[in-house]
Amino acid sequence: DLVVEVHRNAAARDFAAPGMTHHMLTVAVAAATDMLFTCGDATYEGAFRSGDLIMLPAGMPSRCCWHGVFDDALIVYFAPRFLDRLAMALEPHLAREVTAYESAMAGRNRLLAEGRRDPSWLAALEDSMARHAVAAVAARRALVARLNATLGAGVVGGFPAARLLLECPIAAALDAGPALAAEDALRGALAADRGRDAAAGSAARGAHRSDFRMLHHETGLPADLCSTGERKALLVSTLLAHAALVGAVRGAAPVLLLDEVAVHLDEGRRAALFAALVALPSQVILTGTDLDTFAPLRDVASALLAGGGSLRAAPGFVPADAFVTP
Repeated sequence: DLVVEVHRNAAARDFAAPGMTHHMLTVAVAAATDMLFTCGDATYEGAFRSGDLIMLPAGMPSRCCWHGVFDDALIVYFAPRFLDRLAMALEPHLAREVTAYESAMAGRNRLLAEGRRDPSWLAALEDSMARHAVAAVAARRALVARLNATLGAGVVGGFPAARLLLECPIAAALDAGPALAAEDALRGALAADRGRDAAAGSAARGAHRSDFRMLHHETGLPADLCSTGERKALLVSTLLAHAALVGAVRGAAPVLLLDEVAVHLDEGRRAALFAALVALPSQVILTGTDLDTFAPLRDVASALLAGGGSLRAAPGFVPADAFVTP
């Protein structure tokens, strides 16, 4: 069981579930936010940014993703780092590839900035960048394809579905040929760009230049041209598809923690969202400030009211005595 206590009007959220195993936690917040996580005897406290990733020891259930207050900018730009966190739930090796790539890139940038143009040293760093960049982009490319297939299969029901596009020269090279050819092309481009990159202070090519676009599946309209409610719906549908995909691949669906997910959704989209959540094989925990918002879930969900340092069962919902704190 997962016991969640949400402290509204405060900077901390405490999670405690003693006796569970290690897990990977992804955080998506509108802005850098101070949070406190207590897991058994271990505590993590600090500022979180969107896409930040931590590994928590015993005290949290595995395959648990926390998605905080949704921000319009996150929906419009959909940063690669955030999508990387989704991909890591399916391909954990991606974390190593991204870390190795960023380390090699930082070393190359430092050499170029200092004017130390050692050809052998630079070639070794560029070789590492090329290998890890292609591996990282291949994982992103695979995730986008699998999410699009899951969304296209109607996993979100009547909720508006998104379609993701990966805009990246490396991904295009992987579409056109083998990974080794993509590595060779990037390796040669990095060598040719040394002068320009030295002047700019960063690499003009590589996995860090990947970009994602989100489109409305039915209309084809880009997310940045959609209304606030539509953008919110597109991001939520992507998260639901990810949960379904993780469940299908691993055989156990993740726990979904959705904070204020109904905000900006009209009544029709809200009903479609609740129907999609009920259909998922996941345990879902929703938070909000208006209990009436969750009235359609009265027959299928438990509701807890937080206040005064405790949780109490909300009337009219499925009883949840096992989750009530004394």
